[in-house]
Amino acid sequence: MIRLNRLASGILRPVRPLAEGRTYTQAIDLALDPFIGLAYSLVFGFLLLLGLALAATVVGLPVLGEVVMITRAAMGLERARARALLGVAVDAPPSPSMPVGWWSRIKAMLGDRTGWRAVGYTFVLPFSGILGFTAAAIWAGGIAVLLYPVWRWLWPVQAGSYGALTGVGYLVGISAAGLVLTIAGAWIVRAAARVDATLVRGRLGPSPADLSRRMDALKASRAAAVNQAAQERRRIERDLHDGVQARLVALAMDLGMARQRIESGEQPEAAAGLITQAHEEAIRAVTDLRDLARGVHPAVLTHRGLDAALSALIARSPVPVEVDVSLPQRPPPVLETIAYFVIAEALTNIVKHSQANHATVAVHSAGNMVIVEVTDDGIGGALPPGQTDEGLRAALDLHRSHPALALLILSQYVEETYAAQLLAEATERIGYLLKQRVARVSEFLDAVRRVGEGGTALGPEVVAQLVARRRTGRFGELTPREQEVLALMAEGHSNAAVAARLVITGGAVEKHISNVFSKLGLHDSGGQHRRVLAVLTYLRRNSDAYHAEQPRQPSGPR
Repeated sequence: MIRLNRLASGILRPVRPLAEGRTYTQAIDLALDPFIGLAYSLVFGFLLLLGLALAATVVGLPVLGEVVMITRAAMGLERARARALLGVAVDAPPSPSMPVGWWSRIKAMLGDRTGWRAVGYTFVLPFSGILGFTAAAIWAGGIAVLLYPVWRWLWPVQAGSYGALTGVGYLVGISAAGLVLTIAGAWIVRAAARVDATLVRGRLGPSPADLSRRMDALKASRAAAVNQAAQERRRIERDLHDGVQARLVALAMDLGMARQRIESGEQPEAAAGLITQAHEEAIRAVTDLRDLARGVHPAVLTHRGLDAALSALIARSPVPVEVDVSLPQRPPPVLETIAYFVIAEALTNIVKHSQANHATVAVHSAGNMVIVEVTDDGIGGALPPGQTDEGLRAALDLHRSHPALALLILSQYVEETYAAQLLAEATERIGYLLKQRVARVSEFLDAVRRVGEGGTALGPEVVAQLVARRRTGRFGELTPREQEVLALMAEGHSNAAVAARLVITGGAVEKHISNVFSKLGLHDSGGQHRRVLAVLTYLRRNSDAYHAEQPRQPSGPR
């Protein structure tokens, strides 16, 4: 059965063009080519000659340039004809970029290669059209010969001398010859149509230089979109960092202090004020989240503009703020958004750091720029809000320049590189906690107290992430229980606290600590911070190897 299908397909393949409508439309296109080409060449040839004749005058060059541009535009009709009759879709070349200025515009028109390719097409088409018309004529002649018996019977007088060919043998022979010529003519039409389509693509489509420029433009637009998305992600993280996170931390602290008072046996009224503050912070946090969800910035900024948005912003500021917005018209949305968040960050830093009693915000325009000025009567001290790692770098510099300074770092993430540097250089008066630890008020106050008294305080998340990087070498000899004891030691807990946390006896804790020192090859320092030194000394001895392990990555927002 399969062989029969293949045989039938092979027999029918030569006559397939006769059954496809595309062959007939292609023949029509080829038959029209010489006449359309002749019309184009006459019209545009006359205009070009006119422009050349006037080239010595002021009018000649503009006429030539306009002829090139008109020809370029008119070839859109040829691309449409090729799409309709040849079944070939040819993309239009990119539009020319016209500079400002009379002479610059003329040079751009005369130097447009795409336009000159279109002009060349109008002069090539009459000659290529002759070949196409010949192909269509051969096919039409084959069809006429194939149908000779029909038109001989319908119009015997018009048949003329052919009227003598009336025998059956003559009729069959002529029809057979016509069939062969018709089949061959159909394939000739197909071949001529492919040549015509190649000419249209080469002359009227985008050139390789156009495609290269388009690819460059697409790459540039893609890079711009990626950069814009990255900036938007950083802005969202900044908004969450400076807004919602700060409110949630304050909320957690208020609830933690209220819980502490209730658990200590105080009257519920003593915690009522803290619970009220926590409730207000929760409401403000929900408001900030709603603003983020509705356009990732306050909706009033979009609908009412910068002035109204700043009025809503300063209404929530604990520091009195005087606002002066002098803009003749609304700036673009991008500028409004940038100005709003610059002012919001500046006011946040004023509230946190400057101890100011009054602040002013002035917004005015200067040409195509928007100038923002934020001033206050405070003492300053706020770091520029770069949202990178400047806080951790400043902490590292402070500790190096003032070794006796007690330093407790509150960070959004565990930055292993800086933490390792700090802990490798110091064993006293240093602490590193994640911001959420402040919600556990008693533990946070205990960490502040330990650092202030010359000790060390590390959050369990910090210890876990640092120690997890070193589960090789002699550290791998520690049992899981000894690793848990070491982690609690690094947090600065006493033997009793470690025993209470792990629900083991004090003697067992002493035994585990002794094993930790022994397996790590550390000698007893004799100091009161030997539990922390067990981890810090190990980190210090491996700090060089630690930094060698770290991949070089861009700093993330803090």
